[in-house]
Amino acid sequence: MTKRAGGPILRYDDGKCLHYYFYFIDEDLGLCYTAVADWAAAQKLSDNWDPAFLHRKLDRFSDQYCPILRQIEESYRWSVDEAEYAADIVFRRQADLQAIYGNLIRTAIHTVKPDDIATFPGKKLNGNYHDEMGNRYNVRIEGTRVRHSMGMASIKMYDKFGQILRIETTAKDISFFKHYREVEQRNGEATMKFTPMKKTIYSLGALREVWARPTAATWSFYRLSTIPAMASTSSTKSRGRSMRRRGHIAVLTSSTKTTKLCS
Repeated sequence: MTKRAGGPILRYDDGKCLHYYFYFIDEDLGLCYTAVADWAAAQKLSDNWDPAFLHRKLDRFSDQYCPILRQIEESYRWSVDEAEYAADIVFRRQADLQAIYGNLIRTAIHTVKPDDIATFPGKKLNGNYHDEMGNRYNVRIEGTRVRHSMGMASIKMYDKFGQILRIETTAKDISFFKHYREVEQRNGEATMKFTPMKKTIYSLGALREVWARPTAATWSFYRLSTIPAMASTSSTKSRGRSMRRRGHIAVLTSSTKTTKLCS
């Protein structure tokens, strides 16, 4: 809209959106569980999630809704633009979570310093770091949220329905994280190196393993800083991905993975 002496008038301009969005309700990818009877089975479904299955699904969607690709004998290369990994700590009663949640929030706001934020994603803070870093506290309709950010990555903690404590790791660029993988050198030889994550859907498995560590580290920091009594009543198995605790907490499931995909 442009303003003139006689009043505002409409002016034609190009749109800023460069993408078409397609939304699907899929029998495999579009399901949401409102109740879980077998936590071990739910954890197994999450841990065994196969990127190759997602690849086949996406190819099927593109064949159906963009058939021109078959005519020109081309296909999509599916990459990951943004990704999230969440661990849900489920309490038996809302009162159990609310009894400690206030202390957790205060710890997150007043105790977590830049050096602590860097350790959550497995980084080290040094004088050469010039990117954004900090804490943010928000009050939303669903509840309260604390967000620790470092560059392109962030770790959030919030309560869902007053009974689930969620710790969520998010990356706007997954190459922010590194892992050991095969790298092809200029001379054609392959070697194993500690190098940034590739932006492909086939990195989702490795990304889950890498992100399990900062999620567990964040929860451990909160737990030891706020409710040390819980440290002596916890037992951990399967490298932190599935935890059962006596007392307040029922189960920890590292279950949610959502991605924003680019072709």
